[in-house]
Amino acid sequence: MAGRDPVGQGSTFLVKCLHQDRSGTNAVTLERFLTDFRSHYELWCTLEAGSTFSAVVSVAGTVSGSVWEERPESCSTGLLQITGEKDNVVPKQSDGSARYAKDPAIEDVIEYYAAANNLTVQDVLPAGKSSVLTKYGSTASAGQVWHLLVKDGRHSWSGERVTGINTNRLILEYFETQLK
Repeated sequence: MAGRDPVGQGSTFLVKCLHQDRSGTNAVTLERFLTDFRSHYELWCTLEAGSTFSAVVSVAGTVSGSVWEERPESCSTGLLQITGEKDNVVPKQSDGSARYAKDPAIEDVIEYYAAANNLTVQDVLPAGKSSVLTKYGSTASAGQVWHLLVKDGRHSWSGERVTGINTNRLILEYFETQLK
């Protein structure tokens, strides 16, 4: 990241999309860009990101070990993490793959974001065809952390016909909670 300004570059793009979105267009472009912009957490694990982004979305993203080691104790950035149960790239405790990975288990990442934002589990809900959506929140804050574990999902954006989950709608719903 040396010599680059990913926060500034992302902010510039987001301002353009948000402006277009108010006219009723490009909502999907905005969602997809947000998931792809920093799916490896380097951006929002920094202290500077909290003052720029209130929330981020990661589809099949993970945290590199070096970023994990330098994470701050507190964080004001919300997170929606979408993880496939059978993702063979994202380390997970649930399938034992974290034992052999240099990067942290996604469950540890979710717990970190919840703890760093002073959030607790508020809901564990069924989603689509046997998937589970866990929502962390607080009465003192609008910020939330959500984790969708997609049943039989892989390292990809999950299709509604296969999973029964409209990922675009879920992302919009998540961002709406961040505005309250």
